Amino acid sequence: RARLALGLLAVVAAWRRPSSRGLRLAALLGALAAVAVAPLNVLSNVSSLFDPALYFAAVGGPFTASMGALMLTGAVLLLGLFTLLRADRPLASRPVAAAIALAVAAVAPFLLRALSRGITPPALGAPVSLWLAWEVSLFLAAAAVLLAGVAAGRAATRGASGLHPLTAPVLAGTAAA
Repeated sequence: RARLALGLLAVVAAWRRPSSRGLRLAALLGALAAVAVAPLNVLSNVSSLFDPALYFAAVGGPFTASMGALMLTGAVLLLGLFTLLRADRPLASRPVAAAIALAVAAVAPFLLRALSRGITPPALGAPVSLWLAWEVSLFLAAAAVLLAGVAAGRAATRGASGLHPLTAPVLAGTAAA
């Protein structure tokens, strides 16, 4: 618990103004390291958020071992993306950004499906609080993945006047076929 608390306190301390982007990203990496190292499953008797019997997805290792771990990971990733998106200059060239956008588009549906399969409803049914915890944890993970794809797509098409109006219907028809 102490490692996790120290990691989260470092993030809060690094977010004060003025603060550099590098310091903020280092604090977020520290928080992710705390989530990876801290044995969050021992908190399962304190809160159902950390109970691996209610949620466990092996795809992310310790970052998806429980709803609480997935929530923390998703929140830290979102903060990291927001930090990178607030940069004055782009972080990647157009070809790199296009490759990232395509990679996210190819991997995101399968990753989010694997994360959603970690849900294990209790035998007597799930209360609303548990259902909301599942939804929030999956939303944070999905928002981080989709925001990364959108940001990379925008970086790949920056300065362009836009895509041809027939691009979307052609892509939709191709995907449907």
